[in-house]
Parts: sequence; structure tokens; C-alpha cells
Amino acid sequence: TGADDVVRMLDAIADDSDSWDAVILELDTPGGSVLAAEEITAAIKRLKDDADLPVLAWMRGTAASAGYYVSAPTDRIVAADSTFTGSIGVILEYYVAEKLADKVGVSQVVIKSGKLKDIGNPLRAATPEERQLFQTIIDEAYGTFVGVVSKGRDIPEDEVRKLADGRIYTGTQAKELGLVDELGLRRDAYDAVAKLIDAKGVDGSDIEVVEFRRSYGLLELLGADVQPSLDSLASIGDVAKAVRGDSGAIQRLAGPDTHQLGGGLARLEYRAVIGG
Repeated sequence: TGADDVVRMLDAIADDSDSWDAVILELDTPGGSVLAAEEITAAIKRLKDDADLPVLAWMRGTAASAGYYVSAPTDRIVAADSTFTGSIGVILEYYVAEKLADKVGVSQVVIKSGKLKDIGNPLRAATPEERQLFQTIIDEAYGTFVGVVSKGRDIPEDEVRKLADGRIYTGTQAKELGLVDELGLRRDAYDAVAKLIDAKGVDGSDIEVVEFRRSYGLLELLGADVQPSLDSLASIGDVAKAVRGDSGAIQRLAGPDTHQLGGGLARLEYRAVIGG
């Protein structure tokens, strides 16, 4: 999955941590799968704990649900006033086409080893027992999400639960609630990460920025959806080469509007479509 590519990139940076002073995660995503969020969060923690690299989350248009999940454990979160964030919660949904199947004359034969083996069958309504089983799974995942936010933002879990009813917050609202640290745009994110670098005893006033971007081919640009969500993030396998000093790989990844100034700060960019 795309999340695997992101994890490999973060781990490559961690393995070559002497070449970098900090990482900015630039997020513009409505969310994604729980597994993708957990994998990326674990990689962020390895960057912080094992590689001793500060990590800053910069939220652009949207960093909601799983987008907020991966932001919570970073050292600092910067969001725009108009950023859509929050949406702390977990959802599981599927469609039931039982009436449609009846209308077109489609019937289903199910032979199963146990009464719950076909849970989620789209050609019949869920039983109360099945709904409760699904709810238990969702509640467990939700509890994990709340714990990540509580630990990352240093907010008691009972307070997080009051905020975590699935609603979306603007950047301004999130700042007031303690879900983000400061409001700002690109330059402000750079200034904020420079302070994190200074706190390590390294001069952050003269940082150099390397931006890693996905370059889309013509066929991809003609496709229906070239802006993936967190569980289908852009493939960036070549970044490992870039992190390890292959300047050619950096140039191949960098678009014409990308300023690549050398080693120092790695900025990883995620893009997605709102509602995707």
C-alpha cells in the first residue's frame, strides 16, 4: 500500500539520521484506514525516539481523521486558520442491497461453518449480534485513537473523548482546544521547525530544505483520481535513494516548482481529495 511507501521513507530517513535535522509532514488528507495510520504513527515514533529527529506536522487544507491521528504524536502541529481537522473517530460502513437483489431476481445461497462467518453480507441486513460485534471492534479502535491523541497532545483521555465525537474543527478552533500548537502557513511551519532544531543545540536559522514530491505520469494525470488518501498515498520508493545522498534521485522527485536546497530538513508531502 501507499502507507508502506511512506513508512519505508520515514525509516530510510531514520537510518540516515545524521544527514537530517528534522522532518516536516505536510498533510492534506481527509483520512484513511486505521492500519495505515498506525503504521505511519509507529514510523514517526521511531524517527523521534530512535533517530532523535524532531517531527513537525503542517496541516494544509485538510488533516482530518487518520490525518489527525498521524499528526498527534509529532513534536509540534501547525495548521492554517481555515484548515479542516479533527474528525477524531472511527467508522465502518457497508451497503445492503437486499431489496435490489429481490427486485432483479437475484438470490444467494450461503453455506457456512458458523453463524457469524458471513458477517457483513451485503445481501441481507445485519443481525443485532452482528451489529454489536462491529460496534465492539469500532469502540476498540476508537479507544486506541483517543489514547494516541491523549498521549501526543498531553490531554486527559476523558477530555479527548469530549472533543472526539467525529466533528470537524477549523484550525482556529483546534488551536483553542489544544489540538494544534499554532496557526500559520508554510513559512510559519519552517520557522517552527527551526525552533525545534535550535532546541537540540543545532543552529536552525540557516536550515536547508529538501522537498520530496510525487511526479505523475501522463496516464496517471488522465486518470480519475491522482490525489490519494492516507491508505493509498503516493508511491515514493525512490526517496530512499534520495535520503542516502543520490542527488539524481532528488532531482527526479522534485518538480519544477520545488526548491531543493540541499540536506538538512526533509519535508514529506501527502495530498488527497476531500471526501476521498
